[in-house]
Amino acid sequence: MWLFLSLSLFCLQFDLHGNAFGLLAGHPITPFISMHHLEEVDPFFPQYNAIEGLHHLTKAMKTEPSSFLQRCICYDREKKLTFSISLGYVVQVYSYVLLPRELERPEITFKAWNKKSGGGEFDFDTRAAIRSVCNKPALFFLDNMYQDGSDVVSIYKRDTSSDSRRRWSLCFSYTPSMDIIRVTSKPMNEHWFKVSKLKAFILRSIFL
Repeated sequence: MWLFLSLSLFCLQFDLHGNAFGLLAGHPITPFISMHHLEEVDPFFPQYNAIEGLHHLTKAMKTEPSSFLQRCICYDREKKLTFSISLGYVVQVYSYVLLPRELERPEITFKAWNKKSGGGEFDFDTRAAIRSVCNKPALFFLDNMYQDGSDVVSIYKRDTSSDSRRRWSLCFSYTPSMDIIRVTSKPMNEHWFKVSKLKAFILRSIFL
């Protein structure tokens, strides 16, 4: 079960089974509160087991709690790449342009509490999981996160397992050659709820 519990406005509660990647990578622009019943979800990182992954995620949460899992979408116009950043968790790099109205909806990698995964099972807007291996993004999972003065720096390393699947599927779309992505950001201020979604997308900087 996956819960975001609060009596405050703008905060939601979700009850999930299985792979929580889609929700963590596409978390709504609201503060992350808490998680419960973690035995019901898969490990958060491919390189760690469930307990190790939880400790790794908690480290990022403690480093910058106000901005944890907040979203940023960037584009490389020359190479037609789309970068979707979930601060403190993962960077997804798509080899094509994907608009914010698509990326702001969590990809269904999880199931509802009743074990069903249809879009109508959730109280928030979702999008279908990407089935084609060649259209799936390159994934860069969190390696380290730390404070640097007034900035927060997070380092993401490439998940090579997804690259192997692309090679076996003979994908010919452009794949970015970088292995590490470094993201710098400013902590989210207490007036986050006054920021429009469009502005929230451009409040972060990415360096490759």
